[in-house]
Amino acid sequence: MIYTNTQKLPQAYINACGEPYPPTPNRFSATDITAPPYVRVIRDTRWAELKDDVANMVWRVFGVGFHDFMRKNAPADAIAEKKLTIEYEGYQIVGVTDLYDDGVIIDYKTTGVYSLILDKGVKTEWRDQLNIYRKLWEAHGYPVSRMEIHAIARDWSEGKSLGGGGYPACPYAIREMPRVEIEPIISEWIRRYNAQEPCTPEERWERPPQFAVMKKGRKTALRVLPSYDEAFNWADEKGILNEHHYIQERKGEYARCERYCVARDICPHRTVMNGTVRG
Repeated sequence: MIYTNTQKLPQAYINACGEPYPPTPNRFSATDITAPPYVRVIRDTRWAELKDDVANMVWRVFGVGFHDFMRKNAPADAIAEKKLTIEYEGYQIVGVTDLYDDGVIIDYKTTGVYSLILDKGVKTEWRDQLNIYRKLWEAHGYPVSRMEIHAIARDWSEGKSLGGGGYPACPYAIREMPRVEIEPIISEWIRRYNAQEPCTPEERWERPPQFAVMKKGRKTALRVLPSYDEAFNWADEKGILNEHHYIQERKGEYARCERYCVARDICPHRTVMNGTVRG
């Protein structure tokens, strides 16, 4: 993998991004297992072809700084940045826990505020990551009573916090993660990795096309429906098929494939919403 610098960002920032390092064969991290297995397949088989731009790493660099600050200020009797490894189905599973404090696993995140609102902040990948950490700690003889995400909301707004509705009261938010049976999740991830199964629509962050019934001069839609026919029929029922209204197509996308996946330029299964495949 190589890093590019299309925005000509300064050397100090480039240094902060660090160097890319290839994956270790037959060794999977907790973050590997909470990402699509096919991404790891590409990393293993086409590492030298991968590219990423340092402009995409701003929040990662910010997060590294936050993690380092919290590590330096960990309670004296807590265990910070501990790497643990187990053998599982012929592979090594490894994880580095940000903090283990008297039976509580804590993982630090920098994230968007709505990650803390949707599903009450219990993102599937966060839940699974912390349950993998739980398995690692328990395998080494440490009890786990609770698992928590401690998150800094990058786009937090004081004004919005005054409205309630589950919006975080301050930029630092804590969300407890539920226990799940993690072994079947790990085993299924390994199976899909070995089978080299392409990403699912959910893993591609599928956003289907939509059709909005609009009124001229109004910014927001009167109704948004999944097909043109449904939008047309709804407008017909409301008696608004006239020169003051129109139906606007909002194109769908696979957001991860189009903008966020490190393998997006070389993946043979990269899918766009019109059904074509790019290699």
